[in-house]
Amino acid sequence: MSQPEIAGEQEVDFGRYWLAIVRRWWLPIGGVVVGLVIGVVAQSGGARPYKASSIVYLGQTFAPGTVSPIETLGTKLTWVDQLVKTRSTLKEIGTKVGIKPSVLGSNTSFVTIRGVPTTRSAAAVLSPIIAVEVRDPSARKAVAAADLLADVLVDRFSEYARVKLATHRARLDRADRELEKTEAKITLLQKQVNDATTAPGLSGAERFLLLASLNSELQFRQQRQFNLESSQFALNDTIALNQQIEQSRIVQPGTAARVAEASKRTGAAVGLVIGFLAGLLAALFWDPARVLVKRARTAD
Repeated sequence: MSQPEIAGEQEVDFGRYWLAIVRRWWLPIGGVVVGLVIGVVAQSGGARPYKASSIVYLGQTFAPGTVSPIETLGTKLTWVDQLVKTRSTLKEIGTKVGIKPSVLGSNTSFVTIRGVPTTRSAAAVLSPIIAVEVRDPSARKAVAAADLLADVLVDRFSEYARVKLATHRARLDRADRELEKTEAKITLLQKQVNDATTAPGLSGAERFLLLASLNSELQFRQQRQFNLESSQFALNDTIALNQQIEQSRIVQPGTAARVAEASKRTGAAVGLVIGFLAGLLAALFWDPARVLVKRARTAD
C-alpha cells in the first residue's frame, strides 16, 4: 500500500523538476554561454611567467684508491630540495636577485634527469643530474636565481671531491720534485761511469769494482725514475677522474623560456560544465527562491 504511494510521489517530484527546467530553459543555456566565455578568458588572461632551468651534475664520489662508488645523498631529490630551500639560502639568493624568499621557495623546483638505457629492455636509471627550475615574471631574475641555486649545489656536493683533488695534486707535486732529483742524479752517475771508464791510473780490478758500484747505483736510480713516472701517469688519471666524474659542476647555465600557455579548449570545457550545472540549479531553485523572497517581504 505504501510502495505505490512513494513511487507516485517520486514521479511527481521528477516531473516537477523537469517542468521547472523546461520553464526556465534559458538559464542552463545562458550558463553554458557565460561559462564558455569565462573559461576562455581565464585561460587567456594574465601574463605568462618565465621558467629558467639550470642543469647540474652532482658528481659521483668514489672510495679512496678505488673506482667503487660511495653511497651519497646526491641522487635523492628530497635531500636536494631540503638543502637548497633553507631559510638562509633563500634569503641570501632572494636578496641578490630581488625576489622575496617565500616567493622564491614556492617557485623553485627540481627535476631528476634519468640516464639513457643501454638496451631496449633496460630501464633508465637515476643519474646524479638534475635541473633547477625557477619561475618568475622576470627572465633575468629567474636565470640569476637558477644559476645561484645551482652554485649552492655544486659547492655542497664537491666538498669531498675537492679534498681528494688537493691530496692528489700534493702527491703529484712531490712526485715531480722527486723525479727531478732522480733525473739529476742519473745524469751525474752516467758522467761518473764515463769518467771511470777512461780514468788513468786505475788497475783492472779497481776499475771493475768502481764501474760495478756506479752501475748498481745507476740501475737503482733508473728503476726509481720508472716508478715515479708511473706514479705521475696514475695521479694524472686520478686527477682527471676527479675533475670530470667526481666533481659536481653546472652542465648548462640557466636559460629562460615562457611557460607554456594553458589550453583554451580545457578552459572552455570546464567553463561549459560549470555554467551548465549552475544554470540547472538556478532553474530548479528559481521558484522556491521567489517564494522565500515573498515570505521575507511579507514578514517585514
